[in-house]
Order: sequence, then structure tokens, then C-alpha cells
Amino acid sequence: MSQKRIVVVGGGAAGFFGAISAGNYFPEAEVTILEKKQNGFKQSKDLRRGTL
Repeated sequence: MSQKRIVVVGGGAAGFFGAISAGNYFPEAEVTILEKKQNGFKQSKDLRRGTL
């Protein structure tokens, strides 16, 4: 089976809690949050390891 990848665009409260819910619903998936910064996007990933 191929690995699932979930990308959430927006690191506000809705994006953050949506990413947590997606990770709980699909525990085998890699969940990535993209947050807007001044010159593009910053990637925050690996919610389960606490490296936001």
C-alpha cells in the first residue's frame, strides 16, 4: 500500500486542529502544515513528534 500524505494549507487554529484530526483519522499518514510567511510558505511537519 502506498503511503498517505496529507497537506494542510494554513497554520491557524483551524489548520492546526484539522491536521491533528487528520493525523488521528489516518495514523499512518504523514501530515504537513504549510504556513504563510512574508516570502512564500514555511513548512511545519511531523505533528506526532512535536517538531512544528
